[in-house]
Amino acid sequence: DDEGFSLQFVKSRNTTIGSFTVVQNGDDLGGLDWYGDDGTDYQSQAAVIKASVDGTPGTGDMPGRLTFWTTPDNTEAATEKMRITSFGNIGIGTTAPVSRLDITTGRLEVGSTASASYFLTGNTLQVGGYTSVAYSRFGTGTTTNANYITTTNDVFVSGDLDGLGSLSFAGVA
Repeated sequence: DDEGFSLQFVKSRNTTIGSFTVVQNGDDLGGLDWYGDDGTDYQSQAAVIKASVDGTPGTGDMPGRLTFWTTPDNTEAATEKMRITSFGNIGIGTTAPVSRLDITTGRLEVGSTASASYFLTGNTLQVGGYTSVAYSRFGTGTTTNANYITTTNDVFVSGDLDGLGSLSFAGVA
């Protein structure tokens, strides 16, 4: 046998063992919960991972999602922080992600130092921690500024500037 150990959580809406009643959208199918001793009891929840039904199930069809919960400081109840939907969308700060990676609050930062980071928040792209530029849209679209990044301030690029297609600049270089 080439398969290792697995832990299976099984749920039915029927209360009689061996009988079958289909689960419904939103039903929790199982989860892992972590609690710690806070000096008084073991009721302080630290983190949770849940698997739930994420759509309408049917014969041979079980759409699922995973949610990840953590507990903020000074509380003992976890709140949802991230979800992976049955469509494969990942949401951070949202329970209804509409794209492959949907970060609703905060920012996405890539890089390990403030002088080499890139992040996008709202309609602002900041590069290297130096300046930010407003953009209208990336990719193809119906707006008049599709495929453009515009700025009224200086843009500082440290390192290489790569572009697919054409790059054009107006003003003093």
